[in-house]
Amino acid sequence: MDKLSQLNQEQYIDLYYGDASHFSLVPNVPYAWQAEGEPILLPAIRGKSVSVFGLMNTLGNLVFDIFETTINSEKMIVFFDKFVENITKKQLWFWITLRFIPVRNSKKKSKNGKS
Repeated sequence: MDKLSQLNQEQYIDLYYGDASHFSLVPNVPYAWQAEGEPILLPAIRGKSVSVFGLMNTLGNLVFDIFETTINSEKMIVFFDKFVENITKKQLWFWITLRFIPVRNSKKKSKNGKS
């Protein structure tokens, strides 16, 4: 990562960090800090859930998309295809570091060959 940060500072590459999260009204931890013998219950409400994936560079530029379903390889390919289409800089080198994502090991490829 140190070498990538250096290349980014030298403007040789644009370094982006990617991550995803999932949000719903059903708490993952159905309890809270509480006094002994005084339980606090957190209600769960069924409803829609959303997932979000985003990329942010070291300048704070953020690109994201919100999904009403689980993020899979096909959705990531569409996301990256749109990301590539919106590049306006002449610089062609981008490095994207993904922290999360089981789809990072996917063998699927973009149909247009850009991702």
